[in-house]
Amino acid sequence: MAKMGFKPGMSLGKKKDENDLGSGIREPLPVEVKSTRTGLGHANEQEQQAKLRIQREMERMKRRAEQHVELTEEYRKRKRGMSSTKDLIRDILASRKICVELDLRINMEVPEVPWFWKSYYKQTNTDDFASSCDEDDDCSEELKFYYANGKEAPQEERFDELPNEILQERLLHITGYLRDAHRYCIWCGCQFENFEELESYCPGQDRQAHDSIDE
Repeated sequence: MAKMGFKPGMSLGKKKDENDLGSGIREPLPVEVKSTRTGLGHANEQEQQAKLRIQREMERMKRRAEQHVELTEEYRKRKRGMSSTKDLIRDILASRKICVELDLRINMEVPEVPWFWKSYYKQTNTDDFASSCDEDDDCSEELKFYYANGKEAPQEERFDELPNEILQERLLHITGYLRDAHRYCIWCGCQFENFEELESYCPGQDRQAHDSIDE
């Protein structure tokens, strides 16, 4: 470099005069040496793999969240179904109880529809009455069923074995009868003086109509 006219402290580039040392580059450019043996392509590949792992993990978490929502909704549906069944059976039994009382007041000897009244059974060789057949009872031909007034009746039905659709039909049937024949609403819990009063003060012909009043 000295043979080419460069002096210590001089920089590369054009000079104003011979005394100007210049303001250009005075030190040689450093040479970077990678400590690893992998190239740029390998680094990009690692970055892509990391992104894929994150994406797969996020998708897995999303699927788990969706499954949790589905299971929660299914559980709520089952719970609502169980609650609905209990409400239906409770309302049917309450309707039958008041139906017997109101029908007997007007001197009816048998119900309008056989299952509207609760039936009881007794063995043919005894005078003792019992409630309806339980699961473990053998309701065979030796048993006879009667209403509370002693009139012969069909075998008592097990409402807990009926599907919700049938229970809803039964409830609609007996509550409709109570309204038409006795002006009675089981959810209002009273017998109205006349049909005008029933239509005016009763909010509806199902449990939901009455529950909405309380909310």
